[in-house]
Amino acid sequence: MNILQRIFNYFKKGFVMSEKVTKKEVIKIARKHKIKITEGSPETERSKDDLIKAIQYAEGNNACYRTNVMACKQHGCAWYKECQK
Repeated sequence: MNILQRIFNYFKKGFVMSEKVTKKEVIKIARKHKIKITEGSPETERSKDDLIKAIQYAEGNNACYRTNVMACKQHGCAWYKECQK
């Protein structure tokens, strides 16, 4: 499945990412939510984890990606499976 198909599925049904997502894919999703990709100067690109947290917040979830929340109850979060690895 190519990147555009995966992103389409993500938005279509609240798709949960089941495989490792590349930073390029995360950036495309962030842009759909109108999230800034850089911090300050254009050369300072935000980390993948930081972008995922911003996406989580934009989708109404806690911005908790990989913050060691062991008892996460947000099973509908698109990043749940990758986060719990």
